Amino acid sequence: MRYILKKLLPYKIQLLLIQHIKNNLIILKGINYTKMYILGFLKIKNLRNLSKKKKIFLIDTPIHGNLGDQAIAEAEIKLLTKILPNYQIIELSHKDILENLLSLKKYINRNDIIILHGGGNFGIEYFSYELIRREVITKLKHNLIILFPQTIDFGKTKKGKIELKKSVQIYKHHTNLILLAREKFSYKTMKKHFFNEIILIPDVVLTLDKSKDKCNRSGVLLCLRNDRESILNEEKKILLIKLCKKFFDKVIITDTAVNKIIYKSIREDELNYKWKQFQTAKLIITDRIHGMIFAAITGTPCIALDNYNYKVKGTYECIKNLDYIKYVDNINQVENILSSMNLEKEYTYHNQNLINKYKQVTRHILNEGKIYNEK
Repeated sequence: MRYILKKLLPYKIQLLLIQHIKNNLIILKGINYTKMYILGFLKIKNLRNLSKKKKIFLIDTPIHGNLGDQAIAEAEIKLLTKILPNYQIIELSHKDILENLLSLKKYINRNDIIILHGGGNFGIEYFSYELIRREVITKLKHNLIILFPQTIDFGKTKKGKIELKKSVQIYKHHTNLILLAREKFSYKTMKKHFFNEIILIPDVVLTLDKSKDKCNRSGVLLCLRNDRESILNEEKKILLIKLCKKFFDKVIITDTAVNKIIYKSIREDELNYKWKQFQTAKLIITDRIHGMIFAAITGTPCIALDNYNYKVKGTYECIKNLDYIKYVDNINQVENILSSMNLEKEYTYHNQNLINKYKQVTRHILNEGKIYNEK
């Protein structure tokens, strides 16, 4: 297999596949994706039967169990369908794009638009996603490409600085690439380093509204990370649980990550199940960005805790006008904030202003970007 890989694939793609496999051992367990990817690169006719209708390719959506990333994909598709109804939307997951990149390059029309999936993987931490973006940006030079709202974090290590410079060099050679930043820190960082147009706009999941379905609420939902991004040790988590038990008879511990593959066919069901958990709680305490966002869009009071980087705090700045969402720097502040919150009030989330902002940004991009008419 290694011999075949070396013979058939460009060196950069070999590195990309190796990096992807290293970073996705849980997903890859029991499935020979390497063979699938190699065979996929040979199927350059995969996309030849696409219609001539104007198309949007939504690229690099997840199949992993992070429901925050899944919600981003769900919101991207719903938003694009609403604001660009004349376009056919074709979703290519992380796996799909590896299988179909050469086919896409061969059969894409110049007036088609590429949307790169948003989130928090623009950097060194989840590097396989950045490698895919580089390949797409390098190979599809003649299409308008929009990176949907991302948090950028290449860190301060030597490796991080080197990879940031590589991305800057690759991105600047695409003259029709727009980068969207989902909070101010990322916006400032992108403006400092990148030569492309940068636009500040909040996380796309905030264009959803799940607050209309009123449910009976009880208890507190502790939605806490259990990975490398958490800054809460077990001792602090136990303190949080004890504190919650002082105020609530029911304390439920959950997460926005599940340990299974989620294909797009079951995405909506998985998200609705999780949103129902939020809709039936009186309070959410979370250190996850999408724990806070799910609370916002379901109209659920929430105390958001800091995580290892600035994405929770940065996104809170975008929604701090919601009086049922609070942010604290450390857990010692939780009790005072909790005591001051009105947990009996019914809250309704309003998403139309943000949808309108996305419409304005999209209109600006389409006017400024080069969209070619096929002859």
